[in-house]
Amino acid sequence: MTRAAADRIETAAAAVHAAIARYAPRRATADVLQPAGLYLELLGEDIRARAFTLAGPDGAEWCLRPDLTAPIVRDALAAAPTAQVAASYDGLVFRRQTRGSTRETEFRVVGVEVLAPAAFTPAAAAELVATALDAARSAGVTTRL
Repeated sequence: MTRAAADRIETAAAAVHAAIARYAPRRATADVLQPAGLYLELLGEDIRARAFTLAGPDGAEWCLRPDLTAPIVRDALAAAPTAQVAASYDGLVFRRQTRGSTRETEFRVVGVEVLAPAAFTPAAAAELVATALDAARSAGVTTRL
């Protein structure tokens, strides 16, 4: 990736984070290595074929995080189970691709999870989607919705 392309991506991510911060000022993180059961319970066995898995010394199954939503929401709800939950995130996710695929196995995801319908209106959601699309286009990404 060229320096110019990397700069466009960082500028786009900053624009998305600025829009998200109005609704979710807390930036959450999740460990790259996650318990595989978290994803199998939520997404079923289909995710196993796409996840990079390994066994721990105790036999527990782990994976490189194939998604950020699950651990971000789990941790946010554990921290404040009855409060408004709103957290943004920015990190790499990892998914195994089928042979011959041109899709990346490691890619960056910038997003937000808001579990407070009264505070997060359809207009706010539309604003975030529009901001994300504009930011992606400014980084040279062809968008589709």
